[in-house]
Amino acid sequence: MKNDIFGYQIFSRAGFWALAALLLCWFRFPDFFAFGESRYIEPYGDGFKNYAVLQYHVAHDSSYAHFGGMNYPFGEHIVSADGQPLLANSLLWLRKKGWLKRDVVPEVIHLTLLLSVVLAVITLFLLMRALGVPPIVGGVAALGMVFLSPQMARMGAHYGLGQVAALPVLFWLLYRFRQQAGFLKSLAIAAVLIAFSLLHFYFFALLGAVILLWHFFDALLREKGSFRPLRKIWDLLIQMGLPALFFYIWLFRPDTISDRSEQPWGFFHYKSNFSGLLTSLSQPHFRWLNEQVLSLRVPDLEAANYLGLAAMGGLIFLVVGLGLSPKKRFAAKLSGKDRFVVTLLAVSVILLLFSFGLPFTLPGFKNALSYFGPIQQFRSIGRFSWPFYFAVN
Repeated sequence: MKNDIFGYQIFSRAGFWALAALLLCWFRFPDFFAFGESRYIEPYGDGFKNYAVLQYHVAHDSSYAHFGGMNYPFGEHIVSADGQPLLANSLLWLRKKGWLKRDVVPEVIHLTLLLSVVLAVITLFLLMRALGVPPIVGGVAALGMVFLSPQMARMGAHYGLGQVAALPVLFWLLYRFRQQAGFLKSLAIAAVLIAFSLLHFYFFALLGAVILLWHFFDALLREKGSFRPLRKIWDLLIQMGLPALFFYIWLFRPDTISDRSEQPWGFFHYKSNFSGLLTSLSQPHFRWLNEQVLSLRVPDLEAANYLGLAAMGGLIFLVVGLGLSPKKRFAAKLSGKDRFVVTLLAVSVILLLFSFGLPFTLPGFKNALSYFGPIQQFRSIGRFSWPFYFAVN
């Protein structure tokens, strides 16, 4: 199977599942394929805002960092305006060169979302094949995991957050990095962190947290004698240090807005809950349960991060298996691939607990949030449950 993982056959199979993903997108999001018509999928609310910010920036701004369409008369940074600067500045550059003759913002947003779906399916398929999953199972599972993921609900409004490829791509790169660490792979991880953060800055916190926790648990679960602290520090300086330095220089250091809220509203409201993880009223069996047996709590969008019955069954099996296996015997049986999966699960469990608001939602801990610096800025911590969705599935 080794040759299959990186050879022609595996990539041809990945191409097949990419075409299947496009076909499913055609049925699920047909309006996204209306290129050349500048159609709005959601012409109101957050959806319209996502179109309008990019269109204003491309048409009227001259600076790649400054956005003049809000906070009059001073303006705002394009990142803070949720302007998807990777797209907005690419189009602004084309407009300055004289190569952009009409408004193509809607088509570009829709195209990048479609490409993100395809990329997510490809990278999940490659990752599962590398972990030993049979091709047909890996392909079907990749399609299911992507199209049932919580982020797909963002495809009609929060377009930056709808970039479903962010976590699958990072997981794949972390797997390749664990197989054989290297400068170029660390640089690729840093590039992915920067790129997705330039589509929505929440990805800097989400992917950055995954990277930091992954290195911590990877160090704990490494085979005996294979851990090198100085190498870990060097890897983190590239993977996290370079993106942090980039955003400090480009975003935070020149910030002139003096009246930003230190603790925006939403931290204790837009969070995950068990009802959103374990049930979904979009499923007929849960609707029947809600109507005939008990009243289920209907979560808001930020809490609706349903894992699926397959994931819940597998999680129960895993917990029971760990309970029946002594710690030493369990650790001794872990291969390199197993350690990677266990590392991802450990990382995602920590982030899942944080998505519930822990420890700040515990009695007496609410005021402690004031002492946790940048964490106070998170309005929608429910999004930190997304890594658990992918890892547990």
